[in-house]
Amino acid sequence: MDGNDSAGKKVGLLDCHHLMAFLVDPFNGSWHSIYHMDTPLAPLMREMIDLYVGIDEDGSSTSRDRVLGEFMVRSCVR
Repeated sequence: MDGNDSAGKKVGLLDCHHLMAFLVDPFNGSWHSIYHMDTPLAPLMREMIDLYVGIDEDGSSTSRDRVLGEFMVRSCVR
C-alpha cells in the first residue's frame, strides 16, 4: 500500500486519503500483520495533519506539532 495509482490494476490503495483513513482507524492494529505500507508513516502523518489541522491564529504551527506528537505516541512511530 503506497497510495499511488497502480495503472488500472485493482490492487493496493489508490489515494493517500485511503492511507490516512487506515492510519486513524482505531481497529487497524489487527490489520498491520496483513497489510504492508510502502510509504513512510511520519511524512504521511505530517501531510494528513497539515491538511486537516489549521494553523494557529498567530501563524505558527504549534497546534499541528502538538497533534503530530500525540498521534506519533499513540501510533508508536519513531
